[in-house]
Amino acid sequence: MLFVRPEDAGVSESQLTVPDGFEPQTLDITHGSVLKPKGSFNTYFSDNKSLVWTISKEDPKGGYKTGLRIQFWPDASITVKGTPPQIAETFLAGKRKSVKVLYECTPKQAGEFTRICLETLEPVTGSGETGNYHILYTVSWYTNRDIMTLITFGAPEKEWDDAKRFYDQMKYFELVGKDFWKNPQENKR
Repeated sequence: MLFVRPEDAGVSESQLTVPDGFEPQTLDITHGSVLKPKGSFNTYFSDNKSLVWTISKEDPKGGYKTGLRIQFWPDASITVKGTPPQIAETFLAGKRKSVKVLYECTPKQAGEFTRICLETLEPVTGSGETGNYHILYTVSWYTNRDIMTLITFGAPEKEWDDAKRFYDQMKYFELVGKDFWKNPQENKR
């Protein structure tokens, strides 16, 4: 099983206990799981390159303001064109040029993954609102497989403190369950 814990070293199954106000949400295809706040929305999307799950406070049909997005590339170097460390640095370099950076972490081993992160304030765009979004980007790549993830958690700046309490539970998730590797061809989107 592959566990992703953006801030720290690997996570054990015992740390995936379900706190009050949360429920487990299965990640389609990968047989993984994430803690989802009760009453929140869950969507799943897949194309030929990646698998994407979004857990949001608001119904995503009209766009959401607060949520966690997990994008997973099971064949990263083929579908994203480059090595995961190169892709991560290119993505984050683009962000650094266009937004206010609040915090940045250098590449660090986190269990089976190497991760790098960037916490930003970004202007609200296209919604008719004013203000900023507080966003945390975490890019992780598996050390011994061609796997990469981009985890994005964001909320309006004025709601960040409350939203972050949910993220503090959601950041512990199992990306890939043990059954994913049994028949890899069935798991190609």
